[in-house]
Amino acid sequence: MTNQPTSSVPAFREFLANSRDALVQDLLQDGAAQLAFLKNVPQAELQPLLEQTINVFLTALESQDLEVVKSWAQKWFDTHFTNETFSYEQAVQTIASLRQHLIAHSLLAVHEQVAEAMAGLLFLGTCCDAMVSLADQLYRTRLEAINTRLRSFEALAENAIDGVLVFNLEGIVTYVNPALVQLFGYKDRSELIGREAASLLFAPENVRMVVTETKALKSKGSNQWRMWIKRSNGTEFLAQNSSFSLTNERGRVIAEAGFLRDITAEYEDELERTKLQEEIIRVQQDTLRQISTPLIPISDQVVVLPLIGSVDSVRAQQVLETLLEGVAFHRSEIAILDITGVPVVDVQVANALIRAAQAVKLLGALVVLTGIRPDVAQTLVGLGIDLSEIVTRSTLQGGIAYAMKRR
Repeated sequence: MTNQPTSSVPAFREFLANSRDALVQDLLQDGAAQLAFLKNVPQAELQPLLEQTINVFLTALESQDLEVVKSWAQKWFDTHFTNETFSYEQAVQTIASLRQHLIAHSLLAVHEQVAEAMAGLLFLGTCCDAMVSLADQLYRTRLEAINTRLRSFEALAENAIDGVLVFNLEGIVTYVNPALVQLFGYKDRSELIGREAASLLFAPENVRMVVTETKALKSKGSNQWRMWIKRSNGTEFLAQNSSFSLTNERGRVIAEAGFLRDITAEYEDELERTKLQEEIIRVQQDTLRQISTPLIPISDQVVVLPLIGSVDSVRAQQVLETLLEGVAFHRSEIAILDITGVPVVDVQVANALIRAAQAVKLLGALVVLTGIRPDVAQTLVGLGIDLSEIVTRSTLQGGIAYAMKRR
């Protein structure tokens, strides 16, 4: 569809075509254009792009059809301004620079009385106006999309069960949601807006942790950590803090935000579970100790402690404790220690037996060592172990018989 009268401007178009190289050089040297959206175009591609732009205007002049420029501009905008780097101001600034140089060269044609130069100048102005309108429409569409996202975010934040906190790069709180107001024990968000975030979040004892976690936040853009926070009434709660950086359309950090959740109850439950688990382990260890070192009273004055399996330092200590507690509890006069089920008797086992005998003797009781096999006897002799203070018998039956005769 033709948007202008069908009268052609061949002379003016030819004049402008001859000025194309000069036009391109003027645009290349124009600081306004360089600072606008063309700054993102590689230098090697910039001149061909500007030449293509002038050719589009020349084609539109030839056909007197605005759609040529509008179609090209739409493709350009769709390519370069549908992402997060779209800037309406940059687009308008570049179009204004283009209009300025087109008008300047068109006025030369008017001055030289090129046929239809004025009509061509007005048409070029209309083309630039159409480009601005397209940029404006795209900007409004994009702005509405941003506003829709912001409204969605606000609705989510306002109704979130977790506290939401936003503060600027100066550390001043700019937004809090109702959940955070309640979490911190305040009545209204106005009591929090404008305050330093550090005064709300960072107790003196948290300073070192905050420095570490803030560095992680800046390097990764997001972070999760726990910290104790004081409410307005002085009580404390443990918060799960999910922090992240907020960036603008150019990727620059403009604020910090965080979701805070009170996990005090979960933390206390975790502590309770840990305590319960430790208690279970302790009971299991006591049970295993009792099973591995069973003390059996066989009369009012005699107890028997049969050992089965290897004896290490931990079990040797258990044997000593069990013997002492058992002798004291039962008021025993004789404690029979049977090692029939101990496969290996080495220095460690022998020394443990001697210590047990000496400790029991201090309680006024006697230790009778039974179950000494020939190989064990030979080992003890070879080790030079002195068992002269310990009564020994080859079998448990012999030990029991000895104990019964001493009653």
